[in-house]
This record gives sequence, C-alpha cells and structure tokens, in this order.
Amino acid sequence: MRTLKVLRRIQRPFIFLLIFLLAFPGVMFNQGVRIAEAVEPIRMAIEVPIENPGFENGDESGWTVTGATYAVNVQKNADNAHSGDHYFNYWFGDRGYELRLTQKISGLVDGNYELRAWASGDAGNADNADLQLFAETVDSSGNPFILSTEIVNTGWGNWDEFIVRDIEVVGGEITFGFNIAAPAGYWGYFDDVELVRITEEDSFDPSEFIKGVDISTLQALEDIGVKYYEGGVEKGLLEILKNHGVNYVRLRVWNDPVQADGYNDKAHTVEMAQRVKAAGMKLLVDFHYSDFWADPGQQVKPVAWQGLSFTELQQAVYDYTSEVLTELGAVNAYPDMVQVGNEINSGMLLPDGAIRNFDNLADLLKQGIQAVRDKTPSNHETKIMLHLAEGGSNDKFRSFFDQIQARGVDYDIIGLSYYPYWHGTFQDLKSNLDDLVTRYGKQVVVVETAYAYTYENGDDHGNIVNESETDIAGFPASVDNQKLVIETVFNTVANVRNQKGLGVFYWEPAWLPGVGWKSGEGNAWENQAMFDYDGHALESLDVFQFMPGSIAEKLPILVYPADKITVAKGVAPVLPATVKVLYNEGSISQAAVTWDSIAAEQLQTPGTFMVQGKIPGLEQKVQIEITVLAQANMVKNAGFESGDLSHWKLTGTSSAGKVENNAGNAHSGSHAFNYWHDAPYSYQLTQSIAELPNGTYELKAWASGGGGETEMKLFAENSAGIIFSSEIVNTGWNNWAQYVVEGIEVKDGQLTIGFDVEAPANTWGYFDDVVLILTEEEPTTPPTHPTTPVSPGAGGGRASTLSPGSDKAEPINKPETHAGQTTISPEQIKINEAGNGLARVAPNVSQVILTEESLAFLGQRQLELTNGSISLVIPANVLQQLIKSAGASSGYEIALQFEAVDQESVKAALQRGADQDEFTTIQILGKAYDFKLSLITSDGSDIELSSFPSPITVRIKLDAVNNLKQTGIFYISDGGKLEYAGGQWANGEISALVGHFGQYAVLEFTKRYTDVPDTYWAHDAVSELAFRQIVVGMSSGSYEPAADVSRAEFAVMLARALKLNPVVMDSFTDVSRDAWYYNALSGAYHAGLVQGRNDQTFDPNAPVTRQEMAVMVMKAYAFLGKSLTAQEASHSYADAAQIADWAAKDVESASSLGLIHGRGQGEYAPKAPLTRAEAAQIVYQLLSK
Repeated sequence: MRTLKVLRRIQRPFIFLLIFLLAFPGVMFNQGVRIAEAVEPIRMAIEVPIENPGFENGDESGWTVTGATYAVNVQKNADNAHSGDHYFNYWFGDRGYELRLTQKISGLVDGNYELRAWASGDAGNADNADLQLFAETVDSSGNPFILSTEIVNTGWGNWDEFIVRDIEVVGGEITFGFNIAAPAGYWGYFDDVELVRITEEDSFDPSEFIKGVDISTLQALEDIGVKYYEGGVEKGLLEILKNHGVNYVRLRVWNDPVQADGYNDKAHTVEMAQRVKAAGMKLLVDFHYSDFWADPGQQVKPVAWQGLSFTELQQAVYDYTSEVLTELGAVNAYPDMVQVGNEINSGMLLPDGAIRNFDNLADLLKQGIQAVRDKTPSNHETKIMLHLAEGGSNDKFRSFFDQIQARGVDYDIIGLSYYPYWHGTFQDLKSNLDDLVTRYGKQVVVVETAYAYTYENGDDHGNIVNESETDIAGFPASVDNQKLVIETVFNTVANVRNQKGLGVFYWEPAWLPGVGWKSGEGNAWENQAMFDYDGHALESLDVFQFMPGSIAEKLPILVYPADKITVAKGVAPVLPATVKVLYNEGSISQAAVTWDSIAAEQLQTPGTFMVQGKIPGLEQKVQIEITVLAQANMVKNAGFESGDLSHWKLTGTSSAGKVENNAGNAHSGSHAFNYWHDAPYSYQLTQSIAELPNGTYELKAWASGGGGETEMKLFAENSAGIIFSSEIVNTGWNNWAQYVVEGIEVKDGQLTIGFDVEAPANTWGYFDDVVLILTEEEPTTPPTHPTTPVSPGAGGGRASTLSPGSDKAEPINKPETHAGQTTISPEQIKINEAGNGLARVAPNVSQVILTEESLAFLGQRQLELTNGSISLVIPANVLQQLIKSAGASSGYEIALQFEAVDQESVKAALQRGADQDEFTTIQILGKAYDFKLSLITSDGSDIELSSFPSPITVRIKLDAVNNLKQTGIFYISDGGKLEYAGGQWANGEISALVGHFGQYAVLEFTKRYTDVPDTYWAHDAVSELAFRQIVVGMSSGSYEPAADVSRAEFAVMLARALKLNPVVMDSFTDVSRDAWYYNALSGAYHAGLVQGRNDQTFDPNAPVTRQEMAVMVMKAYAFLGKSLTAQEASHSYADAAQIADWAAKDVESASSLGLIHGRGQGEYAPKAPLTRAEAAQIVYQLLSK
C-alpha cells in the first residue's frame, strides 16, 4: 500500500489490510440498508510489543546493526519521519555498503504472524539497491526458515508499507528486520515496524452495531412541557428515536444533583431506565461519581463523601454502584453496559483518584467494576466501559490505558468522546481507534459525539458550537452536514480494525431550549439537537438507519483548505502541490491540486486574499488564504506547522511543552505549541535570529489557554541584553488574543524572541503564529530630530530598570511635571526624636522630588513621607543604592511617585489576571496606587530602581473593613497577577513592607476550595495562606489537602511565608536555575532552613517526611528570632523510637510549641509524607506564633 508523505503530522497511523470474507446466502433490504444473514470468521491482527518500533528513543536501542555500522543513524526530523519525530536512516557516499538491522523476540505464542514496516528513500538508484524486510524462524524440524519481501523505494516523502505474511512461529522465537545492500550515495529511511499475530474470531453481527443516544435531560424537558413530533404528529421521544433506528440509550447518574433540581439522581435514572427497556432498547448507565458534571476539567467528589478516608471512599464507590444496579435490577431494567467514571482523563473523585496517583485511581475503578461484576445477574451480559475525552489523541489514550493495563484493571470497552470541532480530524480518530484495538485487544465505542445543524440560538444563552468551531471541522452548520458528519463517525467506527468498533452514541439529540446545564441557566447545546426548536424531528435523525457495510464505496466528502501562507510584499508564495482530502470512512490522504494564477498586483498590496484550486476528479474546489505583509516575517516555523520545534529552543521544564497537531486547538493551520505539566514548572521557548537589518521591530504572537500562570511574557532580547516584553494573560480555551511588543531596537542584526512562562501544576495553554517585522529601518545617517523614546511600561516598549548590585541602566525620558508634583528642600525635612527624617506634603501631592541637597541633608537617615492618606518610610540604603547604581555623582534628583490609579483600570487588570473566578472573590478597598522610585540625571534621563536592598514601609489610611483576616495590601501586575505584601492594622492604617514598587491596592481576597469546606479541620490555615499567596490549589477550585508535599514545595511555602529573597545557588546538581521553585528554594537554603540529601543533591521532588518538616520548621522559627524556653520543650510520642536522632529534638520542640501534632493514638508517624493540609496548618501556626 503506497501513500504520499503527509506533511501535517497526525498521530501514528497503523494502516492494516483487514482480510475478511462475508457470506450472504440471502440478502434483505430494509430502507436501503443491507443486512447480512450469515457471517464467516474473520482474520484478526493482534499487535506484539516490540522495542523501539518507531525509533522514537532517538537511537537504535532494541535493535542490532551488523555490517556497515558507519552508514546508519537514527535522525530526528518530523518532516522526514513516517510518524513521530524519528526514523532510521542509512546512507554512505564514498562506496557501496551492506548492513543488517535486526531484533529478536522470544516467548511468543506459536502461530501465524505478519511483519509490517514503512520505507521511503532514493528512487533514482533503486535498481542497484537490494533491500529486504525479512523474518527468520524455524520450521517444525528446527531448521531455519526465512521469509522476506523486497523493498523498492519510490522517492522522498513517498512512504510505502511492506508486509511479510504467513510467518509461522514455532518455539516462540523470531528474528526480524532489514537487509541492505546499496551502492555509494544510496539513501533511505525505515519507520514504524510492527509484528502482529493473526487469529480467527467470529465476525461481528452488523445488527448489533450500537446506534445510541444520550437523552439524560429528557425528564427535565418533559416536566416543562417540551413535546416531540415526527411527520407533524406528536409522539413520545423514545418511539421517534426507535423508528429512526436508535437501539441503545445512555443515561448519566449523579449522586446528589442539587444544582440540577434533582434530575439524573438514582430515582430519576431508575424511572427512565424502565422506559428505555419497555421501548425495547438496550441501556448504558454512566456513573459520574459526583453530584454534578464530571469531565477532564472537574472530577469533584460528592459532598457526602468529602470527609471519607481512602479506604472508606473505595467502599463508598462499591456500595453506591451496587445500590444503583440493585434497584435497576429490581425493576427489570438492568443495564447492558456500565461506564465506571465519565471522561476520566484527569482521574475521578479528586484529589484521591487523580492520575498522578494512578494506584489510587485504579483501586477506585476496581471497586466500581467489582460491584458491576458482583451484581450482574447470571443470565445477563453487562459490559464495562472506561471512558476518556479527546478521542483523536492517541498519546493520551496510550498513556492512560498503559497504566490501566499495568494494574490489571478488568474492563471490556474503551469509550471515547469525539467532537470533530474539538478532538482532531477523523483520521486522528480512526488511527487512535485502530491502535487501541490492536494494542489492548478491547472493543471501542465513540460514546459521545455531536454536530450543529444551525447557528441560530434557541434561547438567550450562547451556544458552545458556532461558526468558528464548524470552520475547524470543515462542515458549515446545516441539517445535511449534521447527518454527514455523524454518518462519517458511524462509518469510521464500523471500519475499525478487527471489527472491534461496537458503535456510537450521539450526545443529547433531544436537548431543546428550556433546560440548561444547571438549574436556572440557558441551554448551550440546542443547536446540536436533531429536532428543531419546536420539537420536530430533523432529517438528520435518519443517520441512525446506518448499518455497517451500508456505505460500500469509499468516497471523498471534504477537501480541506490548504494551510495559510504569509509572504512579504512582492514575494511569490510557494503553493502546496497537494492538499488533504477526507473520505467517508474517516481516512485522510493527499491529492494533487492545480492552483489558479495570482495577479502580480495582489502580491504588491499588503492584505489578505484567497486563491482557488482544482483537484482532478473532484467537483469541490480547494482554496488557500494568502497574507501579504508590508515587511517580511523574520520568524522561522512561525506557526509550528513543521510539526516540531525546528528553529525553536525549549529550555527549563522541557517536558511541559510540545507541538500539538490539532487544528481545533490551533489559531491557524493545524499545529500550535502546547504547554502543560502535572507539577509546577517554568520554561523558555526561544528563537535566535541573525542577520536582521538594524532598526526598530514589532513582535506579535497569539495565545490561548486556561489561565492561572504565575508569570507569562512574550519577549525580545537584543544583544545588549535589553529585554522588551509584553505580559500574556490567558482567559479560556480557544479565547485567542494577540500580544504585541513594540519598539524593539536591533543594532547589530541579532535578536532572541520567545515566551517566558512560569506556572503552577496543571496549567495549560497554546502559542501560535509568531510574527517579527521591521517597522523602521535604522537610517544610514542620524536623523535631525530624534524620536522620543517610549515611556516606561507602554505597550511592551523598553522600560529600563535596576536591581541592587547591577551596573548602569539605559536612560528613558524624563517624567513630565504635573499639578500633583512638589519639590522638597532640606528646610522641609524635620528630624524626629528617633533621628529620622519626616516630610509632610499637601493631600493632593502624588509625586515628590528630592533634590541633591535634600538627599545630602538626610545622609544615612531614613525618610518618612506622608500626604495624610498615604505614608512611605524609605530606608537610607534604598536611596543610596539608587544613587550608586545609577552612577550619579552630581546634578541629580530622586523622584518618588505614589499616584492614585483609576479603580476601573484596576478591576480590568484583575479581570485579565485569571485570579478572579467562581472560587475567588476580590474586592478593592479604597484607592489603588502606582508607586515609582527613580533617579533623574542632569541630562534628564529617568532611571528606575526595580527592587530594594531593604523594604519600604507603605501605610494606607482606610475606613473600617469587615474582614480584617482576608484584607491586605497587594501588588497587582499589569496582567492582574497578585503578590501579597502585608496587612498590619494600627490607628486606622494598614501597612506592609514592600521589596519593589509598582501598582498596589488594598484588597479583600477570599479563596474557596471545594475540597476544603468551612468544616474542614485545616480550613482556616488553607484560607489564610491562600489569601497571603503562600499556597495555591492544584486547580482553580481544588486544593487536594490529602496529597503529599514535596521537599521543594515545602521549602517554597516557608520561603514565601518568611518573604525570603532569592540568591544565586549552584549547590545541587538536581536543582536547575530554570526550575519553578529555584528562587524560593535558594532563599530557604541561604537562610539555613533546608539542606540537601548530600553535598550535591537536594532531591526536590521527593515527598518531605514529617520528621524532615519538623527540622525545617524549627529552623524557620529560629530565623524569625524566636527561642524555646525549657518549660515549653517537653513532649513525647508513642513511636518516638522511630524518630531519627537528627530530628528528635526538633520534633519535640515543634510539638511543644503547638506548631505540629501527631496523627492519632499518641503517634507522630515521623517517616510518613507530609500532606498539603498539614503543611498549610504548620506554616499557619508558625506565622501565628
């Protein structure tokens, strides 16, 4: 089988030739559908695991090379690979060469096998090369037996599959691989080797193919009077569905759905299940194990189960599953299939069942599964499904089900959600399904899919799927296209390898306006129903008449638009020779295209236009969007369409980033850079560009994501080390926003551009379409009137800053004089009893100028400055540091700014910052202020001090507040990120010590976690530390109090609590400067709070034990200047003998102080990991002492 190279990478395709015979002694026709009366056995292919089959290890591991070893290597280049990033390459230029690449496997089941591999290479010299794919076994007498297939390469990019069939394995052993004999200069590639065992099984009966629906909202719709019609006649929904071919119904069950007015609870499910069975349909029950929606973004434990231990939680899963099934059985409505969990990509019953603790997840699943096995009647077959979302992502399914398989979880079916506008192409789905049935031997079901038939809204609530979503899938919303898309899903599943595709469920085809996602909300799904808004059945409902085999011919149904091209003015674009064509059984292949000509004037005019193309034999035309830029884009692989990080460099937590092939998640084209990690992380994605024309540049990029990053910037750094940046704030999936950095100066042709990201665990997002253009070329002679430099903080322009210990900064323009500015002379500074300077200014003053004479008068005294509403206490060394760092000797002034900021702009910043969500409440109290401290030189340059050698005290007058414990002074970044500064109350003022200036405000900040309710024992501690920004949740609304704390995480908590400054630390080989915890850990290490396992390693990711914690806490206690009295130091535990000698004293001291406590029965559990709840309580106690 020969295919053209697919440049837009898709998940590894296993294209199997399924050989099967269907015998039809008699054929019936029912509404045009062919039904087989009798079937014969089919051949099934079961994949055998081999080592490094696609060479993705980056080397020849698992393989043996003999002969011309100098002529081979494994290369990384997604453009040359058949799939993935790597491939085996052979070539030698000086002379002819011979070699053999082999792998040996033992322990196989004797029987019939096939060997498959993909090859590509030199076609011009193919006649002089002898290439073979071979398999060597022994016959029944023990004699060697070799079978082979000749490999003939047909040119670069043309990948052909070669197969060795009818390999009989005797004695469980086989050697297979490639023989190469080639002339000088001959080259080629191998990739994706597969060994499969061929067996025979009874064919799947087409009449059993699942054509299912999820109608879990039906009862709520019926209760508000919604009616359904077929041919204008009112009928029951189940009757209409069955008339159109539906044979299976899926019902979700929630534990205690208070937010859904009780619908989908056990009682409603039992009542609905009886109606399904009475209609003669089969039943799938979908256990969410939650009080409300469970999906990859939320797997919230039922309220009634919140306080259970893990053992109790396992029992609750078993008992609840048994209870529901028992009641279903009692009314003769026992399900034919059961889902244990819904879209459990992230786990279920979080935090206990999160995937980062897969053993727990497997144990919970086993309890639900065991309940199904135990309760299923002996005369009834019930299949068990495990269900994930993102049906086009083979990587995610392999990662999950490899873990499931390793833990021996008992299940029958792999369920997938596949929405064509979210989850990749049909080829992605097809390849994933084929891989799953081969890899795990399980049956597969697309258990959720849907598509829109209209863009019109049926209520006042916006819909999830609109034109932007259908553009991704390629089919505009219409009744015909709704039917075509879903029919293609059906046919794709029906054509799954080994006939393991059981069928498809359409999600909520009858969900009409009137019932929403939760009580009181509108419906966001009604335009994907298969009934119009008055309840009349649409023609698309006939898709359920589909039967496997009813679509006999493979036909094209869609020509995908070619990927957009961007060129500079006057440059002719290189149009692709082929485009992608989608066929009705889910496959996508490349087809040659002939493009219309492009008028020369179009390439001279900046803007966007379309070019049409024609594919021979197809009526549908193809088009491509061409964008002409006034200047060339200097970024290479700007949209990541190479399928890899070519021209880019990823440093830091490199495992957090990858190029994803999914048009649904890309801004344009089919690829985007995606980042996510299950632990806190930081990275830089950069590209270094040389030979640029000198001048001023503009950098743009698009970003989208869930939000919540600690810091994220688009930046450019020139060779002088000057950084130009713009903060990025993500606001939700597919909420793409373009960020711009202007005024980038290039003086020697060199520039590094990219993204700088620091984020907590499970934060995700995408970057795409990066553009760098020249906006103003450097003149050959200086202009007569130089332009004014960009002011600090303006739209990504240069804002020069200084840090203590740095040299000189680049000058910016001098600040303007305004009505709120005043200059303080030495005569206006009073010396108080403590010997410090005090200056009072008028209430309307918001900027103070300290003259050189005033600074000399202050000398080594600190200065307190107040306008009645706000006061600042500035240590002398801060002013001296600014003077020293700027290199000023005379003729300078210091400007101190504390301007009030418009509250609406602060609200807007907070709204951008993703710090506000349904679990977070932020209220601004009083005014917000923009603080700045800078030195003005004699030539008018303004040099800002970005951080201080000693903290400046800020005091703000404020009326009485309602919640003192949750009110404090916060720094607010331009992107709305928060940093707690302090919140001490005295004499009607709130004060804080700040280590840098910027925008500050008094905020009432309340954070709520669903797994830390008010009654939880550590609630006050978690709430207080979340308020102080010392702890963060594992997701927006989940703290995961029972999860373990790593050594690095606890060090970070202590460092944040004590406000420790980072220092340079190169003590540990396992702590990178790019690590998310580096700054905090370095501060904690420098302060003596933590130490390594030895001189070279810290072991940051290991759980911190309770005895290690005690040592760290007592060092922190001492760091705060506190000491322990002899009377306090008296405490003992029943398991004291288990406490290490080096920790015994600190455990006793911390216990006596009330900083730590035992775990019950008089024991301390010194070697047990510290939990997140315990860590919060301990740090909270430490700060309270």
